Amino acid sequence: ERLQPGTTIDVSAPRGTFKLDEDSDAPVVLLSAGIGVTPLLAMLHALTRTKRQVYWIHGERDGSRFGFRAEVGTLLAALPEAKRLIAFSQPTAEDRLGEDYDRQGRLSMEVLALLHLPDNTEYYLCGPSQFLRDFNTGLQQAGVSKSRIHAESFGAAPSQRTRSYTSSTDVVFKIALTRSNRVLDWTEASGSVLELAEQEHVPVLWACRVGVCHRCESGLLSGDVTYKPEPLDPPPTGRVLLCCARPTSDLVLDI
Repeated sequence: ERLQPGTTIDVSAPRGTFKLDEDSDAPVVLLSAGIGVTPLLAMLHALTRTKRQVYWIHGERDGSRFGFRAEVGTLLAALPEAKRLIAFSQPTAEDRLGEDYDRQGRLSMEVLALLHLPDNTEYYLCGPSQFLRDFNTGLQQAGVSKSRIHAESFGAAPSQRTRSYTSSTDVVFKIALTRSNRVLDWTEASGSVLELAEQEHVPVLWACRVGVCHRCESGLLSGDVTYKPEPLDPPPTGRVLLCCARPTSDLVLDI
């Protein structure tokens, strides 16, 4: 209703760490549910320029909700070695088994096992939080190393980072949380302030992890931080974006 030819808009470059490793030649699984299909569609475009074995696995309620279905079909047709598994949990009478979808029901590790995926397969997952938790846990229990599992949530999902301090001498900075009455030890292994808060079970609001939405913006009462990645719009003085902030001194935060 508002945009017309000639309208000038502000846009940013793509951000984040959820991206296809284009230097790898290992088999790749693109595993999504619902609108999680969106970033995996971009990866599928890139894979048409390679000779990698591709497994496209997507879960949806029915065909009317399957976004980009025609585009996905065209791309898969350009990959003669690609294999497809599309599951509809509640297909309609218009959905044709074997054409529009391959299986009725929800995706699960049991369904994934039917594909007999190679041991060196790399997995890219995107979807709702529970979907990611189930497959992250299931894949690791099946022996897939964390380094071969890449995930992004459309919504707030916990970080997959595991804390790995080696000794008490690793502590670099103290982060005091005034409202929580806590003092946390931050090291290089901690990652962002948000990731440390998650590991310490400190409740923090957030929606992205790359400094775009500002939902995690909090009061910075003292101290200095650096950002990785740099936020799209820096917070005002006296505020900090927890999702991508790393301390460069002791901090006092209004959390």
